[in-house]
Amino acid sequence: MATGKISQFLVTRYPSKDQIMVGHHLVTKTCDELIAYLLDAENLQDPTHPFTLLMIEREFLSLGILLLKLVLMSPRSYGQLMQSLDGLIRHFRHKPEAECEWLMGFLETMQVILTLAVQESQYYSFASAT
Repeated sequence: MATGKISQFLVTRYPSKDQIMVGHHLVTKTCDELIAYLLDAENLQDPTHPFTLLMIEREFLSLGILLLKLVLMSPRSYGQLMQSLDGLIRHFRHKPEAECEWLMGFLETMQVILTLAVQESQYYSFASAT
């Protein structure tokens, strides 16, 4: 369900599917764009957007693991992840707490995932890569 929407997004980003060697710049750019697409607060108006669907179903872990996989594929995308999470927080900071329970659950899940998956040495390499 959400996977089809992500596939559609990627097809519009890279319409020519040539057999080329993929460099780290393309991987980083793709991961950055996927993270931005998934966590863009403006997309929450679309009921078929993967983020919206996962938040409605309270699938925090699924989205968190997807984002973690993107960061593990491209450590330089850690900065984009932090920036996108910050954008979500800024977008919802003036909303009532009851409206943001899903966001708090998602952020708590992300905190646990990143704490368990990202070792201190990896964090410093992420930080220097941005």
